[in-house]
Amino acid sequence: MRMYSQFEHLDPLKGQLPWAPFHEAQNVLGRARSILRLANRTGAEIQAIATDAAYLIERYFEHEKERKLDEIRDDQKYGLLETDEDGNFIDFKSEAYDEYDIHTADNTPDLDALTEALDWGFDPAALEDVKDVKDYEYYAVYAICFLADYARTLEFKLQLNPIGWVKREKRTYEPSEVAQLGKKLFEAIEAVCFAERLRAVDRVEQKYQAKIEKLQAGAAVRITAEDYERMRDEIKRDLQAEDHAQRRERSEANNNIRHQENRNIKQSVLDDFAQNSRRFDSAEKAADHYVDELQSRGIERSHRTVADWIREYARNNGIRFR
Repeated sequence: MRMYSQFEHLDPLKGQLPWAPFHEAQNVLGRARSILRLANRTGAEIQAIATDAAYLIERYFEHEKERKLDEIRDDQKYGLLETDEDGNFIDFKSEAYDEYDIHTADNTPDLDALTEALDWGFDPAALEDVKDVKDYEYYAVYAICFLADYARTLEFKLQLNPIGWVKREKRTYEPSEVAQLGKKLFEAIEAVCFAERLRAVDRVEQKYQAKIEKLQAGAAVRITAEDYERMRDEIKRDLQAEDHAQRRERSEANNNIRHQENRNIKQSVLDDFAQNSRRFDSAEKAADHYVDELQSRGIERSHRTVADWIREYARNNGIRFR
């Protein structure tokens, strides 16, 4: 995750994730992409943000190590340090990590590491290749990185000897792999929620500032208690309107995702039926088979719906049942 090479497995701006084993992944991907598209980010800019995030995290852990080392030395607790024969520092002893809450890449979740790194060293001006970058964009990019990791695990499996990723012959997953996919999806959800919340806060701050500047415009404008009350009411209404708009946008996005998911499921059924139409005496018999097959993959569709798909396809393609 630290090097962000996963974009070779998932384009950050286009394409879709498979609907199995977790169809929610595409929804999360769409939410993250929406944030970046609103900022008109290119693929190169997204890669630059990902690279900068990796750099910030690496520098943060280096800073954390130096800071904790100084604290331990100031407290004269040298017994918590591993040193060489000349007394040069090598590493912290295990008990030091608990006593001084030392954060490292090994004991800090990726999302927590990003949060700590941004709090410590985020500087929009430092990223010259990306204009006016916001902190919430880092979280949106991070969500896509998690999902790119997810996409890689769908297509490849980790081989231990020799170590490396090898392409799967079949898309079947061990329980441990499903758990890992679920973990990556959960992390992506957390990251995109961070991004959405920070973006909402940023928008409110901008509105607040604009209203204050409006009140203060002109010569010797005096802001009265009534002015503040009116401003507070306006901001409250704005927040409520924004929340309503976000819910509507989310609902529309989820509807689009659901419709696309249904189209994908329907197409998978019809593709298989096209190759095996002679196996079935009727659309109802074919529906019996495909309803069971879909259920085995955790997908619920009514018998009537599937039968209608097949009946329409057979009629349009001149297929007659026996």
